[in-house]
Amino acid sequence: MIIKNSNLRKMLVENRYVIIVIIVGIILFMSLINVVNNFIKESQKEKLSQLENTTNTNNIINSDIANNSKPIIESTTNKNNSTTSNNLSNEKLIRDFITYCNLHEIQNAYNLLSDECKQAVFFSNIEYFRNNYVESIFKTNKVLNIEKWTENNIITYRIRLTDDILSTGNIKGTTNAIEDYYTIVETEGGKQKLNINGYISRNYINKEDEANGINISILKKDIFKEYEQYEIKVENKTNNTIMLDSKENVDSIYLIGSNSSKYSCYTYELDEIKTIIPENTSKNITVKFNKIYSNKAIMRKMVFEDIILNYDNYNANIDKKDYKDRIAITIEI
Repeated sequence: MIIKNSNLRKMLVENRYVIIVIIVGIILFMSLINVVNNFIKESQKEKLSQLENTTNTNNIINSDIANNSKPIIESTTNKNNSTTSNNLSNEKLIRDFITYCNLHEIQNAYNLLSDECKQAVFFSNIEYFRNNYVESIFKTNKVLNIEKWTENNIITYRIRLTDDILSTGNIKGTTNAIEDYYTIVETEGGKQKLNINGYISRNYINKEDEANGINISILKKDIFKEYEQYEIKVENKTNNTIMLDSKENVDSIYLIGSNSSKYSCYTYELDEIKTIIPENTSKNITVKFNKIYSNKAIMRKMVFEDIILNYDNYNANIDKKDYKDRIAITIEI
């Protein structure tokens, strides 16, 4: 383009550096705006991705869960990489187990359970596990929701299983949820395993006490979410048949906790024949106590308040409450 106006041409020549600076400034400004827009878009994408990952990873259970199922221990939030890695590893173990159950790969699912869980819950019988857990719960594909429930020496997760709407077409599947509690444990070989079906852990105790020729040893306890189950050994060193509990009172066998609370035994589950120990013999007995899982109360004592020293004489009494030859034994746990 030829500029014929001499005054205009003169002005452009005289101010050519200023004009160049303005043009460069406009170009830089437009470039900066473009960079800022791109940064905002990428930032929004990243936030959306993080939100999706959080939703898929945590799958927090809805707030309509009953109050007594809320986490009983405040989870400690550690931001370090080790804790995050452990949490992801724990959740992967749980998800792998659910995947095997959905596919009915019984052996693979069973292999992820701890030996203690296999014994305490499934009687070391894979067919019992198949029939009473996998075949019972996973009749249809289940979708998994995970929430950390307790975190102390061991970590327990609350698990919620709902029907897969996409595979079943059942919209009501989300309301018919199955809840369970899975605990992560580490084996002696350093491998992570699962305790399921509300089973938390096993503790070996090996404490005992003796009186009047009767020795009671507490061997171990299995902790469940709803109760504690103890294996005890009763040795009758006398020449009389004894009875561990007359059952005249429902709370004559109990635990005493560190909070001084009393936790009664489920004596109705003890058949009379189980509590009768012939002379100079021993018997292993399983006793269950009404103790909901918590890390706040530690069990300190187990009390047997009504041991019958001569079952034959006791049984011969018409009014058994008149029988006096009884003792109590307390074992410090």
